[in-house]
Amino acid sequence: MIKKVLIALALLIGVALLGLAGLIGYLQSDSDALRARLLGVVNEQLSVPVQASGLELDVLGQFPDVSLRLDHVFIEDPLRPNSGDTLLYFEEVYAQFGLFSVLRGETILKRVTVSNGALKMRWEEDGQTNFDILKEDSTETASYVDLKGFTVLNARIHLSGYGDSPWEFPFVAERVKLSGVLDAEQFDAKAAWELLIPRWNDQSVRIGGSTEFFSNSEVDQILVDNGVVTINDWELDLSGSIQQGIGQWTATAENLDMSDVMALLPKALIPDPSTIVADGLMDLKVVASTTPAGSRIRAEGDWKKGTLNASNGWIVGEGVSAHVVFDNGPQARLETATLDISAFSFQSRNSVLSGSFKMDNLVQPRAQASLTLKGQNNLLDVMHWLEFPTWTGSQGHVNGTIGWRQTFSSLEALTDQGVWLGQWSGNLEVKEGY
Repeated sequence: MIKKVLIALALLIGVALLGLAGLIGYLQSDSDALRARLLGVVNEQLSVPVQASGLELDVLGQFPDVSLRLDHVFIEDPLRPNSGDTLLYFEEVYAQFGLFSVLRGETILKRVTVSNGALKMRWEEDGQTNFDILKEDSTETASYVDLKGFTVLNARIHLSGYGDSPWEFPFVAERVKLSGVLDAEQFDAKAAWELLIPRWNDQSVRIGGSTEFFSNSEVDQILVDNGVVTINDWELDLSGSIQQGIGQWTATAENLDMSDVMALLPKALIPDPSTIVADGLMDLKVVASTTPAGSRIRAEGDWKKGTLNASNGWIVGEGVSAHVVFDNGPQARLETATLDISAFSFQSRNSVLSGSFKMDNLVQPRAQASLTLKGQNNLLDVMHWLEFPTWTGSQGHVNGTIGWRQTFSSLEALTDQGVWLGQWSGNLEVKEGY
């Protein structure tokens, strides 16, 4: 009995192996036509064709799926035809298709992995972009995309924009991965990313994170939930939505190290680390709106338990607190940006200083400040800050409020000139001074 069972099992295995061998033989014998059909699936989705120097069909590597490997994949910049300018280049692209769907005459693209390349995304002055190359699905076809995963490895990405304020932003996508259900009817996926910004204020910044995306035919937007963003050693909670090409994002964190926050500020604001050395904690909320024309970013934070050392001891503050808001404006440009520091307060020497500072237009800054001074026996404090010569025994109480405003030709001019020039107003009262 056992012998008969073993013989039957061997026959079944033999038939299965013969069938598999025949299937592989069929696919290999018809590989040229199959390669052309699989590449056609990719190009059907794009308004600009994919060009590749080599195509290789792999039947066994991801069995029971079929993989198409494309070498030296190139997509030309659609706004600069016949120029040789690149929108996308990758050394290797793997496209994975369902084997049995191929045999049924369908071609379903399931997974894509791209590695070792570059992507150059550009916004023109008239609002056109060079990366809007996906076609709308307006025809019935046996080929479609049903992605279960999309992975980018080691890609150098260069973002740039042209207009009144040209800009560029390069970074490296070391690893970006989408996995889940990604099709026209439903979008239910998880994303993870590891990015490297190699040159930010003479340092490298790593941005990682993960989040969940959800959408279906009943929801006219993609929802972002349970997200986390890491910036170097920071961790922020992430949520948001994407609708009709417009993204709304919110990231929040508590008790961030203020010195790390200062290190990420643009060098145009703080060119020399010794200009302002700040410590303490910050609770931060960042709200961003992304559109094809640019991104509006509003960062709002509360600085607490802080210390401050300005200009190598010129002012040393303890118990610093402040509310800080940065907004790059409705046009998402430096010209419309605002930095607003309100309700700041700290103890320095024998004085308590409080007030506000606001700067509009980071190209030609318009700055204004208000300062209230309170203290006992603080006359020497004021003489120190005004850099007046003093002598032992000077005493007095100085209290009052002063205001200042000035327009500068550039941020560099502001850092060079400081606050001594400009329009001053207000009054200071000295009592019991000698």
